[in-house]
Amino acid sequence: MAHIECSFYSQALKKNTKCIVFIPTTSADDYLNETGREYFDAGTKFQTLYLLHGSYGNCTDWSLFSNVERYAQTACLAVVMPSVENSAYLDIHGGAAYGTFCSEELPAFLQTIFPLAQRRENMFVAGLSMGGYGAMALSFRNPLKFSRCAVISGCVDFYGLMHGTMNYSRRLPECYRNFLFEGSMEKKDFDLELYLQNARSRVQELPQYYFTSGYEDPFRFEVMSFADRLIDAGCTVEKTTAQGTHSWDYWDTHILDVLAWLPLAGSCVDES
Repeated sequence: MAHIECSFYSQALKKNTKCIVFIPTTSADDYLNETGREYFDAGTKFQTLYLLHGSYGNCTDWSLFSNVERYAQTACLAVVMPSVENSAYLDIHGGAAYGTFCSEELPAFLQTIFPLAQRRENMFVAGLSMGGYGAMALSFRNPLKFSRCAVISGCVDFYGLMHGTMNYSRRLPECYRNFLFEGSMEKKDFDLELYLQNARSRVQELPQYYFTSGYEDPFRFEVMSFADRLIDAGCTVEKTTAQGTHSWDYWDTHILDVLAWLPLAGSCVDES
C-alpha cells in the first residue's frame, strides 16, 4: 500500500491543508508469499472511500488508530482521509467551506493526480462520530456524488450537543464552541432532516446507507432512530448494533463490516 500525505492550498478553505491517501500497490507480503498480485491495470481506476475523522481529530486518525490501511490493501480500495478540524464537515459562514472542500474540491484535485474512480457507483463516504454526521451531510448535499454512505457511531443532532445536558456537551472545549457555535451558524445549518428533504426534492434515488453503533454508545438511540427515518423516506438502509462503546476498539472492528457492505470489486474498475 502506498501511504501518501498530500499538502496543498485549498481554494475552498483559503489555506493550506493536508490529507492522507492510500493507494493499493504490490507489497513485500505479496513478494514474500509469492502471490503475484497486480493491483492496477492501465486505463482502470481504484474504487474510492472518503473516510472521515471525528471531533478533535485529523487526517492521521484512521491510519494511526485502526488497521484500515491493511484492510484496504486486501480489498484493492483507495482511501482518502481529509482534515477538517472541528467543522462537522460543513461550510462555515464567514469562514472555511469544509463541506464544499470534501465533496467537490478534494475529489476533483486528487482525481487529477491518482487513478481514482469518478463514477458514483465507485465512490463511497464513511465516517466515525462527527465524521458519521459529516458523511450523512455530504451524502444529502451531494446525493449524486456517492453511491453509499456508512455511519459509524455517528451523531445526528450536532447542534444539540451545544445545548444538551449530556456530559459530552458540557465538556466541549472553548475552541470548539467558538469555531462552530459562537459565529453566524444557525440551527438550520446543522439540520440533517432539512438536508434530507432538500435531497429528496432534487433526486429520485439517494445513496444506500449503513449504520453501526455500540450498545454502550451515548448516541446509539439517536442515530438508529434517524436510520429508521431514512427507511421511512424510502432509502435503502442496513443497520446493526454490537457490544461496544464510542471508541477505537469499536471503530477498528466495525470498519471491516463497512468494507464488507460496500460493493467492492476486489480489483480496479474500468470507467471508460
